Amino acid sequence: MAVTRVTVGGFRQETTSSLTRVTAGGFRQETTGLIPVAFAGTIPAINGKRKTSQPAQSPTIASYFAGTELPFAYTVQSGTLPAGLSISSSTGVISGTPTTVGTQSGIVIRATDDASNTADSNSFSIVIAIADVPDLSNVVMTSKTGTTAVVNVDVVF
Repeated sequence: MAVTRVTVGGFRQETTSSLTRVTAGGFRQETTGLIPVAFAGTIPAINGKRKTSQPAQSPTIASYFAGTELPFAYTVQSGTLPAGLSISSSTGVISGTPTTVGTQSGIVIRATDDASNTADSNSFSIVIAIADVPDLSNVVMTSKTGTTAVVNVDVVF
């Protein structure tokens, strides 16, 4: 008898051809059918910088959800992602280029499984700070022709 074991977001799931057992937070469920989507864990506050390709931490929200009724679809259930960020409905990854500075609180992500069961994440925040300004104190002009100059700049962030 083949056994498949998967651990995701605090869930441990063992599946055989006739039985599925899920253990999460001291709770154990055994079933011979499919398991609806469920949330486990705590999504932490996410910190990022404005005008960078994505938040410094870009957690895969999908890692906090488990179940056997795949695929899951991810949406923002409440709150608002910072301007310029979005969530992939198929992967649960929050990405994009933030365009404003500030804190968006009260964000809740909902996963919906193939059988239309839903589970919501905890409420979390995304904090976007101003991107670091590079030190331009070591600008060196290497050549000049008429009104055109070539400069070398070592940029360290």
